[in-house]
Amino acid sequence: MLYSLCLLLFKLFEWFAWFAVDADKEPEQSCAVKQKGGKSCINLGPSTKVSGLIVCALFLLMMSPALVQAQFEFIPYNYTTNYGKITILGYTGPDSAVAIPATIRGLPVGAIGDNAFAFKGTLTSITIPDSVTTIGISAFDFCSGLRTVTIGSNVNHIRSFAFRLCQGLTNVVLPGSITNIGYNAFFGCNSLTTIYFKGNTPSLEDGAFTFAPATIYYKPGTIGWQPRMLATADSLSVRTNGFGFSIAGTRGLSIVVEASTSFSNPVWFQMGSYTLTDNPLELIDLSWTNKPACFYRAGSVAFGGLPMSLSPL
Repeated sequence: MLYSLCLLLFKLFEWFAWFAVDADKEPEQSCAVKQKGGKSCINLGPSTKVSGLIVCALFLLMMSPALVQAQFEFIPYNYTTNYGKITILGYTGPDSAVAIPATIRGLPVGAIGDNAFAFKGTLTSITIPDSVTTIGISAFDFCSGLRTVTIGSNVNHIRSFAFRLCQGLTNVVLPGSITNIGYNAFFGCNSLTTIYFKGNTPSLEDGAFTFAPATIYYKPGTIGWQPRMLATADSLSVRTNGFGFSIAGTRGLSIVVEASTSFSNPVWFQMGSYTLTDNPLELIDLSWTNKPACFYRAGSVAFGGLPMSLSPL
């Protein structure tokens, strides 16, 4: 692009110079300017052409700095553009601490593509901008030196194997925008001790936190972290040989169900431990007829196999 513009400017310079030349004079005249019959004769020898090139270069540098910068700007990413948004496909830079830009050449970075940073053992820190909504499959797979991850506030999906075997990762804060964490997303992150959720429970696929010895912390007032009793005629009823009730909640939530014969001075005994699925949990208390009264409660103890607690943040 710069070459074409420079060539055009040079041709214009050459044309204006020739316009002033006396037609019956040869361009090889030794003089730069001669007078004949009141007309000027300009020698378009090599020095004139060099001058034209210099003028062209100076014009580009003075009048088009943005164009020059765009032409020679180094962008250490491989990427593709879809529907006006950029997906990062790879990183080609030397840095161990990488902050992904929110825009590249004026377009927003919307996703970290599959395998974009996979197996980069020298990567120690990654910052994902707020413009990103998806972290792709195996995006940071086996980045064994990765210790710090900052995830932007608009990420919805963390796909399967996204941070698998990131063995240097010790903690991660997940924004309130997260709605889905994929299969084995944090598999084998054996130094991961704390996971902070800022929002409601996401959809959790199998094995998301397998072999990650973390504790999950969630914020008070967020939804889905505790099971709920279904208070309908179908879910609360006397059934064959017992009293039945139903419990629903987020898939992957591990709960403990307890019962007591007194509400004012309760002594709770455990009925069982369960992990919720997409369908409500159906329970029947077979000993309810032997009690003067019975009260039930259910509480969550883990999510995705990890212990959980209210967040101290």
